[in-house]
Amino acid sequence: MVSSKLKRHLNTRHPFVSQKDMAYFSRLLKRQSKAAIKMVKRVLVADTALEASFRVAELIAKKMKPHKTGEEIIGPARNIIVETMLGKEAQDQISKVPLSNKTISRRISEMSTDINEEVTTTTGEDIFASVNSYLTQHGLSWNYCCGICTDGAPSMIGKYKGFITRALKEKSIYNYNSLLPTQRGVSSQDMWRRVD
Repeated sequence: MVSSKLKRHLNTRHPFVSQKDMAYFSRLLKRQSKAAIKMVKRVLVADTALEASFRVAELIAKKMKPHKTGEEIIGPARNIIVETMLGKEAQDQISKVPLSNKTISRRISEMSTDINEEVTTTTGEDIFASVNSYLTQHGLSWNYCCGICTDGAPSMIGKYKGFITRALKEKSIYNYNSLLPTQRGVSSQDMWRRVD
């Protein structure tokens, strides 16, 4: 902007600071910069604390431990170790990671919901793309595949877009097995198919 317009703006909109010298504005800018940096640090700490909380919840779920393990064992142990090795300030930062029973339970529930949504939207084409990508990445060919075993899900054995159908287009597979559920549990029914 033109300096005369800036000066007029300062005098009309901010008359209480119009007579201040340049040092005042420099201090004001420096103070705001420091406040912005502190705010960014707080946000980063909150983000990392959230991530750490999810990772601890995942560990507790994988080990099939009670959800209260986080607040009864992990939290106090974490505080003792960090305060002893890194000091009180680091311990104050690390104690911002929420590990209460309800928090861990909610995190596990959120992760399982995400997994369920991911699994239910997986198609045979997605599975084929993933397997094909793996084979290509590791220098393998579909020619080495002699059979496939599936759970019989529609995404696996679908007639038009199933994984088996897509795999058969890549190579003649001599057989595939499908495990089909029955009312008494899960029994194995071999469904051998010779494809030429």
